[in-house]
Amino acid sequence: MNFRAFYVNIKKMEQSYKPLILDNVTKIYSENSISEFKALSGVSFCIEKKGVYGLIGPNGAGKTTLLRIISNVIKPTSGIVSVCGFNPIEDPIAAKKKIGFLSVSTGLYERITPRETLSYFGTLFDLERSQLDSRIDELVELLEMQDFVDKKNEILSLGQKQRVNIARCLIHNPEIFVFDEITEGLDVLTSRIIIKFIKFLESAGKTVILSTHDMHMAEKLCHNIIMLYNGSIIESGRIYDLKIRYKSKFKHLDELFLEILKVNGHLSRHETLTEEMRRDYGENVNCENKL
Repeated sequence: MNFRAFYVNIKKMEQSYKPLILDNVTKIYSENSISEFKALSGVSFCIEKKGVYGLIGPNGAGKTTLLRIISNVIKPTSGIVSVCGFNPIEDPIAAKKKIGFLSVSTGLYERITPRETLSYFGTLFDLERSQLDSRIDELVELLEMQDFVDKKNEILSLGQKQRVNIARCLIHNPEIFVFDEITEGLDVLTSRIIIKFIKFLESAGKTVILSTHDMHMAEKLCHNIIMLYNGSIIESGRIYDLKIRYKSKFKHLDELFLEILKVNGHLSRHETLTEEMRRDYGENVNCENKL
């Protein structure tokens, strides 16, 4: 795939705004009810430079909630979000034009084709017909969709559907890409295509926020990480700098993550679960990567 040829004419000059700012963002589900649940608590961070940022944490940490707030899929209970200088609540259309959001659960309309899907979403973003047709042709070549672009979405494989969804994210040329577990369940070939594409987005001057449980992939793609636990950020920064800060003897990100949990007093529950599993299933159980 010729990623560079695709982006050669759209890489923009550096903007004065910061790609993303979150200030004291909180999200409470079922507020003031018996089932009230605080998914996020006072989350604040600023992405000042474009690049690939990894959002990591165990299940229930609040990662998906945070990404959906950034993408204006749901609204925060309180706090401020700024996307390329736009407030998603005050100016949702302008903010959405800056973002391409994709999760592992993102679906497709089954009775239409990938080409019709891209045409539909391009129209939603007010692309001119001639511009849209050219854009679709470029994306079909970029993501190697020639063999299935005119087949119904309902007969496509999971990997093919995910490529269509990625093309949908690209159709309006956003500045920020928000990816939530997008390689989960994909075959090796499709995963490699997506990983290669994320790397090129960085070189093309885009901002990518990637949530994943795959620590190896996060370490491979992300120079900067944000660690989320129980709805709060417990650490963030460059992986290299974090290893120095915590005087980590560990080589891998998953081990560093567990060390940071331990230092911040959050590891007791995981340690208890590990010991219970070893007691029940034997001493050879390895729970280090089961976040």
